Amino acid sequence: MAEVPTYTAAEIIALAKGTANWYEYAKSGFQHVKNGQDDISTLQSAAFSGATPGWNAAIDTRWYVADTSSSTTTYTGATSPTATGSDSLFAGYRIFFNPANSNTGASTLNVSSSDAAVGIKKISGGAKVALVAGDLDDNSIHELVFDGTHWILLNPLVDALYQYGTIYVDAGAMSTTETAGAETGTNEYATNDVNWDYFAFDTGATEEQVQFKIVMPENWDRSTIKAKFYWSSASGSTAGDTVEWAIKATALANDDAIDASWGAEQVITDTVLAGTNGDLHLTSATPAITIAGSPALGEMVTFEVNRNTAGTDDMAEDAWLFGVLIQIKMTSTVAAW
Repeated sequence: MAEVPTYTAAEIIALAKGTANWYEYAKSGFQHVKNGQDDISTLQSAAFSGATPGWNAAIDTRWYVADTSSSTTTYTGATSPTATGSDSLFAGYRIFFNPANSNTGASTLNVSSSDAAVGIKKISGGAKVALVAGDLDDNSIHELVFDGTHWILLNPLVDALYQYGTIYVDAGAMSTTETAGAETGTNEYATNDVNWDYFAFDTGATEEQVQFKIVMPENWDRSTIKAKFYWSSASGSTAGDTVEWAIKATALANDDAIDASWGAEQVITDTVLAGTNGDLHLTSATPAITIAGSPALGEMVTFEVNRNTAGTDDMAEDAWLFGVLIQIKMTSTVAAW
């Protein structure tokens, strides 16, 4: 049992030089030191020598939790010390969690406390939001803290590993097709002599097209992509008329046949603005485009763009395509050649 010193540590520190009764003061000082050593030894014994501290022990509130489920959204695990149905989580409780499988969407974690399955959230834009696929990675250790309502993921992977990038392809980098190809041209806008290349797409039953090919960046994640179209019209168009643009693509690996089938075509609709042929028009993004051929890194991807006159397109004049902007999802990892 710890001895109670005659004098407090503060009283000993405050002693003036030459103070009498030094023996009692010195004894009290060493008693303080010995008591501190005993306290540390007790904590070390409980934490590191086989004796497990109890739930909510003050010496440590961070515990490693391995996933015991086979789920990708509903995770389970055991804390050390093990929680029971009568133990409840408290705000500030932290764990290191290793999921057995990467998550595929909004997720929960049950550590066998009385709280049962608790939603895992992350902070995005200053607010708590549900996890999305890839936030939890089975090859990573994730730190979670309980805020009194949810587990908060402090190190989500998606924000760190994934971002979006764009690739712009100008009309000057495209080629018309031998079958039903759009007509190439360059227009000079007279006031400031601005010259832009374009492809002119006729209206009518025969849909005209152009093509281009690119090798995607090596940090592309090979998932679906989207596209926007920069365009205008020939003179004579009417504000409010509708134009539809369509795009599809296919990927080719080494030794693949070049004459390969296309992926599903995606269409976006736009409207002629008040400035008609004197204004630049930019469409909204297409729906997600799936590239045919199970694309892999380093493959050649061929795109075809056409004016979808079989839809709601009702502009009688030529539609002029200036370029296409492609958005891709990227990972942060690029392998060396």
